[in-house]
Order: sequence, then structure tokens, then C-alpha cells
Amino acid sequence: MDVFMFFFLISSVWAAQNPFRSEIAPITLTNTNQGTMEVLIAIPKGYHLYKDMMSIQAVESNGVTFYEPELPKGLFQSDPANPSQYREHYEETIVINVPFTVGADGSYVPKVEVRYQGCKKGLCYKPAIDIHAVVVTKKAVPKPSPVPIPSVVYPLWRSFQVSYFRFSSQSPKQ
Repeated sequence: MDVFMFFFLISSVWAAQNPFRSEIAPITLTNTNQGTMEVLIAIPKGYHLYKDMMSIQAVESNGVTFYEPELPKGLFQSDPANPSQYREHYEETIVINVPFTVGADGSYVPKVEVRYQGCKKGLCYKPAIDIHAVVVTKKAVPKPSPVPIPSVVYPLWRSFQVSYFRFSSQSPKQ
């Protein structure tokens, strides 16, 4: 009976709605081909995600080159399944930075896979895989050309100089 109850509890947690979510906002680059994609993973209060159970990778790069994700430091705690092992985990919403580069100006839509597994009080949800189509736009904004500063003094002085020389170069009439 106890074994049945244990499997019932585990299956109910695995079947429950995943309380975690990942989000990636559209990205616009201006006058550069390098950027950072921010992957937000929302972690509800009372839950946690293990760092070693997380990964972010491009499923379809579509002209975008992604580099190693920069995961923030987490908390170390003994694993309830194996108390002699300490694992790094997150208990609050995190943002993971993923550096990337693109080529020419235009729009790119890479598909990014975010994998994670969340737990609550020793019972874990099945691993989640979220696929995001991220819109990356690169555009060049022309630099404004320098605007000449109008000079009021110079044209007046110049006209005076020309007039002065014009008068001085005339010979007197007789």
C-alpha cells in the first residue's frame, strides 16, 4: 500500500502543470553585430531549479552564432535524494545571458531550446523543454552629419573687407 501511495504522489507531481516558464524578448541591434540574449526563467516561491539540469542551445541558428550561456551563481544545498552530494540550484527567477553575433543588417529568427527541471520539497517535475522563436533585428542607423555653425560675423567682415578694397582701388575722378 505504501509503495502504491509513493508512486501515486510521484505521478501526480509529474502530471501536474509545470509551474515554471521561460521567456525570451525580441532583440534589436543598432550599429553593431554583437548582442546578448536574455533568457528569463520564472521560478515560483517554494520551488527550485537545479543548475546542472539546465541548458540553452540553438535548435536552428538561422544566421545567428550563439556562445556559451552565462548562468548566474546559485545556492549550494545537499540533494534530498543523495544528502552527501551538494548541488547548485536557484530558488528565485533568474536571467541567463547568452552572447551572440549576427552578420548583415536584417531580421533573423533563430529557434532556441531552453531545458530545465524544477522541484518542490524533494519531488521533481519531469524535465521541461521550451522552444522559442526569437526575433533578432540588426539595423544600421546613419550617423548624423555635422551641421555647420552659421557665422554671422565672418560674412559681415568679409563684405566689409571687399567693400573697403573696392573703394580704395578706385582712382579719384578729375
